[in-house]
Amino acid sequence: MKQTDEKKPMEMEVLSDETRAKLKAIATRIDELNSQIKELQQEAYDLVPKHTFDECREMKCIHTYRNCWDCHRSCVRRKGEMGNLKDYYYEKKPVFKPRVEYPMLGWKQVATRGAKWKGEWHGFHKVIQETEKTLLLDDAWKTRLFKSTIFTLEDVIYIKDRSGTTYFCADDPATLDMQVTLLAVANREWCERNCRLVTPMLETPDTSYPSGLEQREGETKEEWENRIFGE
Repeated sequence: MKQTDEKKPMEMEVLSDETRAKLKAIATRIDELNSQIKELQQEAYDLVPKHTFDECREMKCIHTYRNCWDCHRSCVRRKGEMGNLKDYYYEKKPVFKPRVEYPMLGWKQVATRGAKWKGEWHGFHKVIQETEKTLLLDDAWKTRLFKSTIFTLEDVIYIKDRSGTTYFCADDPATLDMQVTLLAVANREWCERNCRLVTPMLETPDTSYPSGLEQREGETKEEWENRIFGE
């Protein structure tokens, strides 16, 4: 007669009275320690004056600079946060920038090099506002030109937007071709100047770092061939 193997059902272990008593004692001890921890946290909390985010920002904490960061969650100065022991307050150092006086351009409209195609000029943008530092254009993106980017080529003023696109005055259509030509000549000279600097470096390989294929000092030709091509 064939015997069948039956799996014995699992049975939960029985906890002894001694084990239960120890568990209860441990739980009581944990409660006591947690109570002591809370007392210590409260003592630490009362040691340092607490502040809100707005108060820390007013006191120029670097973690609140331009509202980019909130106070560190572990900062001991954080109001309402219990158990924090580290001080993360750091005052942002003031940066003094000299005041720069930019000229008032008085431009009515501006153009870029890409505004000319098929021999004709198109796509001028009106200047709807000029401030001490910027020009605001009446385009779909309300592009802002920054006077800090102003540069001149033969007394012609050029200005750039945040992406680096160069604009120039389009109030007098007769001067547009001349302004584009000056800009193209300056760009070509810049390219040629950089080519003169870079080309010698490309033509002269850097041999300061050996490739490992050269014959080593004291190595015979046979040893070199065996090392490179194998025996």
